[in-house]
Amino acid sequence: MLKYVTKRLTIAIFTLLLIIFILFAILQYMPGTPFNDEKLTSSQIEQLNEKYGLDKPITVKFENYVFNILKGDFGDSYVIQKNMPISDMLVNRLSISVRMGLVSILIGIIVGLLLGVVAAVCHSTILDPIISFISMLGASIPSYVFGLLLMYFIAYKLKAFPVLYSSTESFTSIILPSIALSMFPIASIARFSRNEMVEVMNAEYITLAESKGIEKWEVILKHALRNAMIPILTVIAPMIVGLMLGSTVIESIFSIPGIGNLFVMAIQVNDYNVVISIAFIYSALYIVIMLIVDLLYGVIDPRIRFVKGEVE
Repeated sequence: MLKYVTKRLTIAIFTLLLIIFILFAILQYMPGTPFNDEKLTSSQIEQLNEKYGLDKPITVKFENYVFNILKGDFGDSYVIQKNMPISDMLVNRLSISVRMGLVSILIGIIVGLLLGVVAAVCHSTILDPIISFISMLGASIPSYVFGLLLMYFIAYKLKAFPVLYSSTESFTSIILPSIALSMFPIASIARFSRNEMVEVMNAEYITLAESKGIEKWEVILKHALRNAMIPILTVIAPMIVGLMLGSTVIESIFSIPGIGNLFVMAIQVNDYNVVISIAFIYSALYIVIMLIVDLLYGVIDPRIRFVKGEVE
């Protein structure tokens, strides 16, 4: 197990370094600069490039940036909030997006698994096609449509939640956006878990467990669902990262100052440091989540063990 984790962490570090270098290379050859103010003269732009180290070779900039990251320094913003440390810019926005993402994925996992299990257990009844239809709607309708409907009927008409994000009501302000974001995970997890559960429920060991007189709910939870969770985890993992870093459209609709809006803004104004910092956080979070999921495989299924750094 230890060798496997060490190997994965080593691969993760090299992957992150490669991602950062590729981002540097792409941004280096993108048209425009962070200093597009028409009032600036060419000499002033040169001075700014020299001040921020943008005139140096890409290898030197890459090396400096990596060493700064190791010290917890993501650099300063060039355009959005000039000379402001990016870590200060990200801390509040990231916490909002992560909270919203965690709530949405929690709703998605709980409701999605519940619907999937019910559809699988009742696959020969009317509940199965009804749940399948609901899942199809959730997967085909964009989250911003659900967001607009929730905003109008729940927030505006019933006044149960704030219409737009308010720092004084930070938690209640993210409930409706989180529900809107959870629609696609609910649909995906419900469809996937339903298919996996139907297959598992027809397995011989499930029939054997039922023949021994074990209660149906115990068979479903302790045997069927546990064995169906490994492929379901594979579907859930990428969703977690995407939802935790927010949805730009949902954040725009509800005026949420999250990391998604900042990322788009940084790309539009060529604020290189902000773009690379957010991309780095996304990549690091994705790699960590996937590593955790790999380790959970062995916890969920005792037959899976990590021997000599490889999955047995």
